[in-house]
Amino acid sequence: KLETGNIYMPSMMNVGDQNYLYFSLQNTGRVTLFNVKAYLEGDGFDLSGSEVIIGNMAAGAYQSYDSNFSASEPGTHTLKVLIQYDLDTGKRVVTEQEFDIEVVGGGDVNADMGGISFDGGDMSAPDGGDGESGGFPLVFIIGIPALAAIVIAVVIVIVVKKRKKSARADDDE
Repeated sequence: KLETGNIYMPSMMNVGDQNYLYFSLQNTGRVTLFNVKAYLEGDGFDLSGSEVIIGNMAAGAYQSYDSNFSASEPGTHTLKVLIQYDLDTGKRVVTEQEFDIEVVGGGDVNADMGGISFDGGDMSAPDGGDGESGGFPLVFIIGIPALAAIVIAVVIVIVVKKRKKSARADDDE
């Protein structure tokens, strides 16, 4: 039996936006699962590189899936997360979870962003202001917290992977 951790999928994306997808897998059964792989399917998305081959998973083993995908066409699209593996009897099992995602874009970006204009890198406020707030350009007010959040997320993923690897090494000894 293969269980997945929570899969967090956005309900809305812009055309060209890239989404990072990460979730854990655990073999909660009593036998080894063979040829485990996880991948994405769906029209309206660029899914190149989304297939992750995990290989064999012993009973109780943890693995993770991490990949990126991007929206390529506006509209409401269904994205499927598929996990495939073979049982020790030779039977192939495929599980899937579907997510509906609204993809916007290709039109007026100002309407999607509440009137904020992104013309040539110049960020102007919706009220016609100069794009500055308290002496700082608006790009710094938005960009620095976003960059900090990305750095924190990457550090967390690295720490979790190292701890899992260390725990597996301890178990092997």
